[in-house]
Amino acid sequence: METDPEYGRYIQEVTVKNIAGYVKYAWEKGTYGFHSIMADGTKLTGFKPKRNGYFGEYYNQNYTFTTSDQSSPSFFTALCKAYSVAKSRDDLAEEAEIIGELLSFYAETKYKLGSLGTDTLGDDGCKLDMNTTISDPIMLINMLDLYIGSGNEQFLNVARRMADNMISAYYRYGIFSKFGAQTGTGAGKNYIVQMGGYNSDYYYALAYLEATIQGRPQDIPTWYFYDGYYHDYWLEDNNKQIDTYDAKLWGLSNKPINITEIVTRDTITLRVGETVPIEYTVYPDDATTKALNIFSHDKVNNGCIVNKC
Repeated sequence: METDPEYGRYIQEVTVKNIAGYVKYAWEKGTYGFHSIMADGTKLTGFKPKRNGYFGEYYNQNYTFTTSDQSSPSFFTALCKAYSVAKSRDDLAEEAEIIGELLSFYAETKYKLGSLGTDTLGDDGCKLDMNTTISDPIMLINMLDLYIGSGNEQFLNVARRMADNMISAYYRYGIFSKFGAQTGTGAGKNYIVQMGGYNSDYYYALAYLEATIQGRPQDIPTWYFYDGYYHDYWLEDNNKQIDTYDAKLWGLSNKPINITEIVTRDTITLRVGETVPIEYTVYPDDATTKALNIFSHDKVNNGCIVNKC
């Protein structure tokens, strides 16, 4: 936008109108449900496809289009940003009204934040709940954007409250650890904590909050949703299609490397009470595991003793 302001304004206009159009034609007012729609606004709810398409076998399961819940914090963010742009331009007043209505509905019913405003967000009718229990960093970012757009300090104060909530709920040992994986069991169990990905939103939200308090929010890079993944279909030998997301795809390339050869002495004869170290070489060197089962035969008792090493 800095190099071509007019083209930047055009991109803003198209984006805001796209979002407002989606809200106008897809939202089932009074609910969190959104219809799947065609580009011209035609609702697809109740439609049953008669053949397979982009989603492959998905349609073979007697699928019928229904409404879906679109009240996530991420969609709330898109609405906040679109609203702030629309309010800054006289030619997008209708879009601001459409988007503002949905934002107010979500704030009051889904997130129990109270009223964002009567006629416009942040006006004298704005009454936010300062005792909110929300601890989501994305919602904190949303409140800061609304504060910057409206100038109403209630948004800043409720953002402070959300910051306190998320620190109390998820900050442990100097890091935020809501998203991670348990790798151990019992006492002293271990966890893998993702420093990036979704957990990074917590650190960004705090930095954005501090910069906004200092009157320098422009010093913080623009936040974008963390929602990247690879999605494709894996065709098995029986022609069955299965979803292949990034984790599954990485798993395909990280199959175990099996042992192909073990070199050691063929026969070892021991007397009662005697011990002999067994030296062996495993190939290949990068085998996933080199653990072996060692079998010894007891001729006297005609038994088999099994040990692991």
